[in-house]
Formats: sequence, structure tokens, C-alpha cells
Amino acid sequence: MIRVDVQHGLELGEFHYTVDCSEQAEKDLRADLNFGEHSQSQRRLRITKEHGDEQYHSTFSHELIEAINEVYCLRKLNHDHITNLAHGLAQALKSLGIQFTYGE
Repeated sequence: MIRVDVQHGLELGEFHYTVDCSEQAEKDLRADLNFGEHSQSQRRLRITKEHGDEQYHSTFSHELIEAINEVYCLRKLNHDHITNLAHGLAQALKSLGIQFTYGE
């Protein structure tokens, strides 16, 4: 399995997105009952690590598609479309031996 460490963020269009898995991010996400969130204004993905590698990979895929929707699709995809695309992307990458991680 190729484990792709995303702790240094990623480039998407002309923007650099940070990936936040800090204790504060974990606390905020837990309070909102979320695994992750995307912030267009802060160019940031916040993702919890507390549910293990599989959930992290799926949640990162979802939040990545949220960011792609903002940058490239002008918010044309609704949340159901994003969720379905994220599940498909996560599964396809996993079948190719690729898994997103944070801080390997």
C-alpha cells in the first residue's frame, strides 16, 4: 500500500490548501459530530484522525472533492453528488494501493 501523507497540504488550482488534524480541529469536529470539514475562505481541510486510517482516507477524499467543487465546479455539485464521488474515489484509490494518511 502506498500511503500518501497529506500533512503538508496540497495545491488545488492556484491555491494551497492546508490540512488540519490538530487537537483543536478534533475537538471542534467532535462537537459538530463531523469527521471533516472544508473551508473555502481559509483554504483548509480539517479532518479527524480519531476514527482510524480507513475513515481518514474516506473523509480526506470527501473534503478534497468539496474543495474541487469550489475551485473548479463553481459549487454546482450538491452534497449527495460529492458524497457519492468521494466514496467512489476512495474505493478506486484504495484498489490501486493508495491511501491518504496524515503524519506517517
